[in-house]
Amino acid sequence: MNKKGFTLVEVLGVMVIIVTISLIILPNIINRFSNKKEDISNANKEIIVSAAKLYVSDNKEELNDYTTYCVDINELIKNKYLSEKKDVFSDNDYASNHKVKVTIGKTNEYEVVESSSCSNKSIYDAGNKIKVAGIDFYIISNHDDYVVALKAEPLTVDEVNLYGGVGTENNHVNRYTYDNVGTAYDWEDTNHTGGMKYYTSETCGYANGYWVYSGCTTDYNSSEVKYVVDAWAADKFTNELKEVDGYSARLVQKEELRIQFYPSCSSTANSCNKESTTPSWLYNSNYYYWTMSPYDSLTRVWVLFPEGNLENFYVNYNSYDYYAVRPVINVKKSAIQDIITE
Repeated sequence: MNKKGFTLVEVLGVMVIIVTISLIILPNIINRFSNKKEDISNANKEIIVSAAKLYVSDNKEELNDYTTYCVDINELIKNKYLSEKKDVFSDNDYASNHKVKVTIGKTNEYEVVESSSCSNKSIYDAGNKIKVAGIDFYIISNHDDYVVALKAEPLTVDEVNLYGGVGTENNHVNRYTYDNVGTAYDWEDTNHTGGMKYYTSETCGYANGYWVYSGCTTDYNSSEVKYVVDAWAADKFTNELKEVDGYSARLVQKEELRIQFYPSCSSTANSCNKESTTPSWLYNSNYYYWTMSPYDSLTRVWVLFPEGNLENFYVNYNSYDYYAVRPVINVKKSAIQDIITE
């Protein structure tokens, strides 16, 4: 009997064949297993979403429109919307590390997500962008049936001309402050954004080398800015706005900016520096813009600077090229055409 064993070459050849077959077969086995798990996962998600829809239907009176909620899967189980909880991915409890992200809107949206990626969020939160009468605004604050919103861009030169009555007998803005050599300062910036003085008389300003205070005002209700804002709002809106404290459209107030976006700044401070909570949409490097809040009774009001700082400044300063009018409106939630969360 020939008891000769396999040679090394033969053994290596067999091993190569076995490895080759394994490389062909194993991926198919793994993919089938993974697909099976994914099928189970999708099926469970559909069951969970169906349960969340029932939950929303039963609790719709307590849920606000245009709001994102994170529905706890354990809550669905507790209230018998789901009969069991099972993790199809691992030994961990699926209900503990997943939630149903529900966005209430014209069409409700549902998605099963990891708990860490879900947070309750109102679509009316400050900073969200809205469109009203075709105009873009940023929400400053949320109230029961309306939001306070800041126009995304200031009024243009053409709008300041139009609503200020330029070219008519009722001209409220085409007044220039002259320097000591008789040069008139214009009121537009490099992007053609309308700048505007705050005063009520052309005698308020810097003329012939002197400060002139007659006609100056820091009272918003007596300012030319209010005239322009009111004329703009009357032209653009009919039933969209809500009157609150005597205003449906106005300029932003210093305190609502400070509390919301400058929380480290004291209410008695002379200025507020930009903070990490000061969003970029609030300011613009191309212009300053007025608030309606006086700093004193005669010469200075609060102004938002291009760098994002909130400071007081003279209403009769001799150069107004970059001082813009950026209105605020109280808009009814029912009048909002579109909402963009950013």
